[in-house]
Amino acid sequence: MKNFRAGFTLIELLVVIAIIAILAGLLLPALNRAKLKATQAACINNEKQLAYAYSLYADDNTDFILPMDKGVANSTLYPAGGYWSGPNNGLGPNPISVIPNPSMSDAQVQAYVGDGFASAPLGKYIPGVGVYHCPGDLRAKIIKIGGPGWAYDSYSKTQNAGGESYDNFWGAGAVYTKLITMADASSTFIFMEDSDSATTPYNNGTWVQTWSLPAKRFTWTDPPVMYHGNVSTCAFADSHAESHKWNDPALIAAGQSEAHGIHAAYPAAAITGPDYQYVYDHYRHPNWQAN
Repeated sequence: MKNFRAGFTLIELLVVIAIIAILAGLLLPALNRAKLKATQAACINNEKQLAYAYSLYADDNTDFILPMDKGVANSTLYPAGGYWSGPNNGLGPNPISVIPNPSMSDAQVQAYVGDGFASAPLGKYIPGVGVYHCPGDLRAKIIKIGGPGWAYDSYSKTQNAGGESYDNFWGAGAVYTKLITMADASSTFIFMEDSDSATTPYNNGTWVQTWSLPAKRFTWTDPPVMYHGNVSTCAFADSHAESHKWNDPALIAAGQSEAHGIHAAYPAAAITGPDYQYVYDHYRHPNWQAN
């Protein structure tokens, strides 16, 4: 009798391929969610480190919060993200005017960013430059203005604490200048994920909303940037950090657009609802009142 070697028929092969495709379709979303959770966890840890540095700075400066501009606590200006002077390469006290050549390598451009952070007022309290960067923030690979790696900083100080004096503190009338003056530190924003890609690829200024005090409301100005799907992370004055899942479709669209380096300020998001209330409740300033 002849021995016949068994093999796959075409139909059997197609069935196996179909099963693999179905399994991949089931597993890939789960893997993507796991990846987003991992970057979110790393990001929360970064924000905690920034919050600790923020607190240590205040401890070393008679409780003064790191200021944004001359109208707050002293004459030092820290425009980039509200807490550092911008990319630097040992070129003096005003490095924000130093713009890397687009022909520079990733490493060269990263050196400007790293030197800027190392010489920043929070630099001595931060364990490494990576603390300033969310692993879900891919703008450094997307934005080529001034060279790749330029959009490295993923966070900004929030305007309500040590913010800039522009336009009567963006309608708020005042900002906190000392930690001790905060009525509820555990409910007060100090850092938020951010992306200011319209003017510069790095974050240039605080994360801000525009206030109308008589009406006890604000209008959306800077969207919460979402490097983790529809989730953002933020830090508070008591040095804890947390994440928030956004629901407003307009806010999500703006936040995810910003995360990809496409500016989307003044989002047409609702001025009622859970997302608005979350920001209202935590964007506390000296003139803040519960609504």
